Amino acid sequence: MLADAHSIVTNADLLAELQRVIEEEDKADRQRAIQAKRYAKLRKEALVDWLFDLQSVARKDTINWAKGQIQK
Repeated sequence: MLADAHSIVTNADLLAELQRVIEEEDKADRQRAIQAKRYAKLRKEALVDWLFDLQSVARKDTINWAKGQIQK
């Protein structure tokens, strides 16, 4: 996975970014960030930052193409 230039967003980095959103963004984003922070703390979640080269994929096929990439 990391060999394909994807990266991991650690739980600590995720929590820090959600806290930044809670402090600085508009009301709707703050509400989503508060809920996301609850889940991230409870489950100790991290994220994968997927980086794909989509130049050769038709826009209408992007979701199906990405699903195949993630599944492998």
